[in-house]
Amino acid sequence: MESPIRGRSGLLSDSQLQTWFRDRLGMRIGPEMSRYIARRLAASPEMFPIMGADARTGMPQRFIFDPSVLTADAKSVATAR
Repeated sequence: MESPIRGRSGLLSDSQLQTWFRDRLGMRIGPEMSRYIARRLAASPEMFPIMGADARTGMPQRFIFDPSVLTADAKSVATAR
């Protein structure tokens, strides 16, 4: 079951969040991590650590994520439409 994120840009599902991380940051995240990210985004706009894998090599990665990157990207997509 997908847990939506409600934000200024609308609704973002777990699979959309996974796709965004893979396409924009080159990082694969699993469903558990995407739900964790959704909870963190809903709770606070502060930076937080995430774990995933490099999309090309599969090597594990730990990454400090800045939610403003997601917000800025969503705004640029909305203005391009």
